[in-house]
Amino acid sequence: MGRVDRYTEEDIDSVRVERQGVVEWFITARSTRHGVPVAVLLDRWLCAHPAVAAVWQFSVGYFAGIGVTGGVKWPNVCIGSAGAEGVSSAFLHGVEGAEPERLLLNGRVVGSGFRDYAARYVWLGPFESKGRSVHGNKTSGSVFGQIGDCLSSAGTGFRNLVRTWFFLRDIGSSYDTFNAERLASYDAVGIAHGVLPSSTGVGSCDPRSADIVAACMAVIPSAQGVTVRAITSPAQCPPASYGSHFSRALEVRTPDHRRLMVSGTASIGTDGKTLDASDPRKQISNTLDAVDAILRAGGVKWGEITSAVAYLRDNDLLDQVCGRCTERGLDPRSLLAARAAICRP
Repeated sequence: MGRVDRYTEEDIDSVRVERQGVVEWFITARSTRHGVPVAVLLDRWLCAHPAVAAVWQFSVGYFAGIGVTGGVKWPNVCIGSAGAEGVSSAFLHGVEGAEPERLLLNGRVVGSGFRDYAARYVWLGPFESKGRSVHGNKTSGSVFGQIGDCLSSAGTGFRNLVRTWFFLRDIGSSYDTFNAERLASYDAVGIAHGVLPSSTGVGSCDPRSADIVAACMAVIPSAQGVTVRAITSPAQCPPASYGSHFSRALEVRTPDHRRLMVSGTASIGTDGKTLDASDPRKQISNTLDAVDAILRAGGVKWGEITSAVAYLRDNDLLDQVCGRCTERGLDPRSLLAARAAICRP
């Protein structure tokens, strides 16, 4: 692993990771309702760092389907529920020292990425449902079809998928059917019983009323020494045991670095059942304990996290989440907060 530096300003936290031939930036920006808009904060940061090219963005609390600076576009996955006190926030992944690749499909920016000496790293999305259905079966199917088309356009396929994000408008009534569609899609391409991508699936969508919004990341090796492995959770059972098909975490290792991508994690026991369903504060502790177990299994410390998202039903819980994260060594300025429902109590 190369050099890692963290810089903190009033509204922006940035992590700079320097490794062989390339520098990656992980930028977290936040803005209050009456403050500088988060899009302006990011634009200012990019203008102040002209050598950095944006490759992917995740935004909470405002809509901007494509990130734009100086006429250059990149994928921006947006969900419309702001965090505490109407705070909008965004995470931006940037790269320095590598030429960014912009991926187009039917004239639309659908992806972005870069190459180093060992692999290509590609982010795709946002993908949106094309039509409404009560239980999401047709819409989820269309999303997986779009993902497959864009992976193919990027010269890869589902086997190189390492991370997915799914935001469902009505997760309570559609999650079971969505999981069935996901399994069928993975089974059709031969990965259902192999190494599955890490994933987040929550009940939140963008302001344009799509039934499902999705995004994904793929890593395509171009040299020897690149490995991908699933990390199991010592504190929880495999998601497939209750019908969800993803890995608790996925580690991508190259000769000069490794990155651990932890899936959406909730207050779930070793039997797959919800723990402390009536006590959200205990659920926060259980969730962070589960994340801690995954980090330890992957050999990662809390202080090494470059970005994180807290999905909360109640904004009043954010202070507790930030406090618990601080106790464990994660600076809460690297944390995005979004109001969202999950698939269980």
